[in-house]
Amino acid sequence: MKKNKTHQLVLFAMFASLTTVMTLLFRIPIPSAQGYVNIGDTILLLAALILGPAAGFWAGAIGSALADMIAGYAMYIPFTFFVKGLEG
Repeated sequence: MKKNKTHQLVLFAMFASLTTVMTLLFRIPIPSAQGYVNIGDTILLLAALILGPAAGFWAGAIGSALADMIAGYAMYIPFTFFVKGLEG
């Protein structure tokens, strides 16, 4: 089934928002590192497996960067954008 660009954009946005939610909802703080462990990576890897590397890149980059912004880790947004994007 061929997907049009609107359908693909909606799927990218859905996976990015799910990455954000899963990152913020299930986080385990690490006091010594001033960070946290989360399961948002599972969503971006799922996006990459189902929709391809472009979806994994955008879901990881945008979703994880938004989670950093919402959680108060704004100084890590540029680093997170590229690292999580490449992970996807």
